[in-house]
Amino acid sequence: MVRETSGSGDLKPEVTTASRSGRVVWPPLAAFRRVATILRATLLEIFDESAYDRFLSRTRSARSIASYSAFMRDREASMAKKPRCC
Repeated sequence: MVRETSGSGDLKPEVTTASRSGRVVWPPLAAFRRVATILRATLLEIFDESAYDRFLSRTRSARSIASYSAFMRDREASMAKKPRCC
């Protein structure tokens, strides 16, 4: 948002305050952060990182080679059970 800040006709972007941190954030930066957060979450879903995190919390395991191997076996088993069309 642009507003006049002085009588000289200078136009400067309006500054908003972030509610959580109390820091001053420019509106385009806040929009960029929202887009970046959504993009990151999307990529985590695409590359199965979120699914692996859910598997770890469900099995109460820590990240390790063995737990990732168990995740892949579980994932492959669940995909094999799904009926395929045509």
